[in-house]
Amino acid sequence: MRTLPKEMESSIRPAIYAEIISMDNRNSSNSGFVENVALINVRQTMEKIGIKSQILKEMTDMKQIETIEGIHNINNGEVTFN
Repeated sequence: MRTLPKEMESSIRPAIYAEIISMDNRNSSNSGFVENVALINVRQTMEKIGIKSQILKEMTDMKQIETIEGIHNINNGEVTFN
């Protein structure tokens, strides 16, 4: 099992705690858990952007820009947008 650098681990920790579907094998060997954590992390990051950047929030509210969720699959290079 691979371990994450401390900086990365601390940045996704809120998503790990927010994932409540997987009860067993809450680690990188459980691909469902990893996918759930990744999606939760994307959604939490999108929320943070709106909170931390007033400019981006205003531009989104005024329909000047749009933010979308995306997950990058490092195994095949594909990006899936939600």
